[in-house]
Amino acid sequence: MAIASGFFAVVARSGLISRAIVVGVADAVDPEEFLRELTSFNEEPAVAPKQPAKATERPGESAPRSSQVPPDPGRGRRQTEGPPVVASDGRRADDQRRLRAGAAAVAGGAVGTKAPVTTQTGAGDNGDERKSLVGLLVAAIATVLILSWIATSCLGDDDGIIDAGSSSETTDVDESADSSVATTSTTTATTAPPTTTAAVDLGAEAAAALAAAGIEGITATANGSTIVLAGNAPDEAAKAAAQAAVEGLAGVEAVDNQITVAAARDINAEANAALAAAGITGVTATVAGDVATLTGEAANGEQRLAAELAMLGIAGIETVDNQITLPPTPAEILTGTLNEVVLANPIQFSTGSADIRSESQPILDQVAELLAANPDGAVEVGGHTDSDGGAEGNRELSQERAQSVLDYLVSKGVDPARLTAVGYGEDAPLVPNDSGDNKRKNRRIEFTVS
Repeated sequence: MAIASGFFAVVARSGLISRAIVVGVADAVDPEEFLRELTSFNEEPAVAPKQPAKATERPGESAPRSSQVPPDPGRGRRQTEGPPVVASDGRRADDQRRLRAGAAAVAGGAVGTKAPVTTQTGAGDNGDERKSLVGLLVAAIATVLILSWIATSCLGDDDGIIDAGSSSETTDVDESADSSVATTSTTTATTAPPTTTAAVDLGAEAAAALAAAGIEGITATANGSTIVLAGNAPDEAAKAAAQAAVEGLAGVEAVDNQITVAAARDINAEANAALAAAGITGVTATVAGDVATLTGEAANGEQRLAAELAMLGIAGIETVDNQITLPPTPAEILTGTLNEVVLANPIQFSTGSADIRSESQPILDQVAELLAANPDGAVEVGGHTDSDGGAEGNRELSQERAQSVLDYLVSKGVDPARLTAVGYGEDAPLVPNDSGDNKRKNRRIEFTVS
């Protein structure tokens, strides 16, 4: 059975048509019985010995020798009757007929025709029948090979090996399964999308984080997972704030902080250096916030203005509180000198009147001498009272007393064109009128030179 199965499997490699033919032949014949019967054809069958024919004597002829056997008129022809044929292995003639019928079925299945059924053969035809059976088998095999070659030429090679004992249904399932696997594999390879990862620009993210934190003048670049910070910061706090802004970003493992911190600014030193550069001496600048305060004394009004402009040229200073004083003018000096004299020894008047007491005349003589020594400038003589009495009455009284002093000075040689008398009453006290001593100070004569 193994030999027959191998044979049909080899033939089946050629193509789809040969596969169907071999499967049909394999189903029709039992391979094991076929091989067993085929082997028996190689042996000579035992035939029963024929009875010698009786000699017939004819006149004039001698009797034949006993060794001569008359010719068999039925040799080579099919015998309708005869003794049963027994195979060498003891099988009966009906087994041989069944074998011949199976061989004929094989030949008939191969060529697509119905094999004739022989019901009985004579012993003399046994050798011819073997030849006929072998010929039919050879023809069947040749037909299968020819059809296989045609199928291979038309349909191409089929690499699948079909088991002769397997059904066509099993073969179709295997091919379907193989085809399904191949299709699935192709679909997977075609439809699987490539996976890509978007590159993350840490440098751009760090720059955006600095901008969001309001930090200017600082650049951020990425060196792998390290952010490099560079630029100038006004102080250490700004430098630390820039580093904190980028440390929390995803993917940042380290920060290389190369920010340069400017030296602490001494804006007061800058302001005073600006005054020195402008050639202004005797003036001091003090800066608080955006306000610069100037104190001291300038040589003249031009220097005072130049100092103020120098402060406004410094970054961060928006306002100047200019308290610079200028050297007193001759008029201011004279005003100060005259008032020092009368404040040290106030001019005394009689109570409620404009009459100058005699003890105050020497003080007015000294004032006349100072005015004579400084002939330039107009001089105002101002009269002041305390708060006692009515305001209008005090104003009239102060006016009369100022006029009395002016008249005395004119009598001492002062040019009346330089002198003017003005009464202020109680409107410009030096100190509050809350005591007798303070009231005495508020009752006074003042000189203003212009």
